[in-house]
Amino acid sequence: MLANVIKDFDSKAQDTLNSQDKLNSAIDRLTRELDQLLEDAPLPFIMQHAAKISGVRKRVSSLNSVLKSIQHRVDNIDRLLSVGMLQGKTAMDSSSQH
Repeated sequence: MLANVIKDFDSKAQDTLNSQDKLNSAIDRLTRELDQLLEDAPLPFIMQHAAKISGVRKRVSSLNSVLKSIQHRVDNIDRLLSVGMLQGKTAMDSSSQH
């Protein structure tokens, strides 16, 4: 049962990572477009919003790193549980044969 919960969590975490990657790409694209706008019309208003978007981009990148770290930890837990279940099953099979 725990393995199913972890696999479900793992799937949702992967979906979140994919969404974060897409968001990060969209923010990168928007930042490039804003940079182009700044070159064409360097207004203080545009510069202020560009700075805000840059801050959001940094936060999203940081969150993406945290999510990848969590995903790695969940993968390790899943692997450990799988190995433990296999060893437990092997031990049960071997004791039932005796």
